[in-house]
Amino acid sequence: MAGSGVVPRNLPWSGHGRAEDKNSLFEYVCENPEGVPVVYAVRSVVNPEANAGDADHRLAHRFFENHPELFKIDRRRDLIWVEPTVDAFHLTPSKHSPKHTDGDGVAMSNVKNALKRRRTVDEDAARGSLLGGLAAKREATEERFVAFENRDVPSTHLLVQYRTRFNSPSRIADQRETFDSAWGHAAEHFERATMVTLTTDPSRFDSIHSAATSLMDDVNRLKSWYARRFGDGSRPPSLVVPEFTSRSLPHVHVVMFGVVSVPHGPLSHYWDGHRDRGRVVWCDSLTNRDGTWLWTSSSSPERAEGRSPRSYLSKSLSTAATFARAPPSEVHEAAEALRAVDGVDADVDDGDASTDADVDAEALRRGREWWSLACHWATDMKWFTVSPSLKTDDETDDGGDDECSRWRFVGVARHDEFPGHVVRGAIVVREHRGRPPP
Repeated sequence: MAGSGVVPRNLPWSGHGRAEDKNSLFEYVCENPEGVPVVYAVRSVVNPEANAGDADHRLAHRFFENHPELFKIDRRRDLIWVEPTVDAFHLTPSKHSPKHTDGDGVAMSNVKNALKRRRTVDEDAARGSLLGGLAAKREATEERFVAFENRDVPSTHLLVQYRTRFNSPSRIADQRETFDSAWGHAAEHFERATMVTLTTDPSRFDSIHSAATSLMDDVNRLKSWYARRFGDGSRPPSLVVPEFTSRSLPHVHVVMFGVVSVPHGPLSHYWDGHRDRGRVVWCDSLTNRDGTWLWTSSSSPERAEGRSPRSYLSKSLSTAATFARAPPSEVHEAAEALRAVDGVDADVDDGDASTDADVDAEALRRGREWWSLACHWATDMKWFTVSPSLKTDDETDDGGDDECSRWRFVGVARHDEFPGHVVRGAIVVREHRGRPPP
């Protein structure tokens, strides 16, 4: 009886006697990572009439014993059990493999391709499709763990919840701490700063994706230009915050500390003529008042909507924190609400389009708040970057960690997809949101 999955070629037993039966046993064990009695495996894929001790059972037992790198055998009560080792999954493309990480590759590709086909995003339906791709990513990774094996005690494993900046509130909190501390460090050394806002003209790029992926390189060149033109040749400490507008156009805020002002004319000329990105730029002065950064003018810029500079530039972090705390079901609902407004856009197909004309107002509000995060995701755009001089020693320390070096990466999978010997007695580390593993 052959198994139903795909068995890779060139296995160690290929060409040997009863290779097809061994392939079926290999596949069946990989599909039952928690372990299975050897006799049950034989009955399932080799001979339904097999009994313990007969020829087929002995064949399977010898097969498992001869490949300890792939199978782990132990006795449980009166039966001999077999389960796969982690290395067994490295030989198979099975959907149960810990090497099968999160299944988000298709969703990522769809969103990225949509951004490569557009210069702007002008309708809610398209925004909903982009958010739908990120919702698929969230759903696929929600209950996955990264497994590590203790190099000193190989029987000890560590399962850490699969965390990204889109599903981990604690990771967002760490980034927010770095963001806030940069403002604090700057306040200890500087009294003035200038924030320049640099926009993108969509007519100068063939797509949103090309405009976004080239943005930070242009910002770095601009900072070098400023240092040569108006400074002593060294770049001033800076905080850079890239964002996407309501039309998905990438723009960026660059706060240069210790800089009293930046001449608007030369700045616009450089961004327009030398970088060929756009003509529209803004310059806003900041003042340090008793450790708090404020707008220098009596009233803040209209686009800041009354917020302080730090609050104004933390919009993406605040949105990401709300998004990370939400369950994937809410993200799907928000994407569906956006798509229901204008109908379904065909640029992205995540397989979950909505035609419901009754739009949930709260879900629509969340969708309009969250959709631009999909642009950050598909273009790998950071929430912000900060000069090393504005970071704490802990944030700039690249030294090794003896504790971390004790652990060897094993793979990524759902809790119930890991081999039983990995799960049993494993140290499980996860965030408070969500259900504990079984």
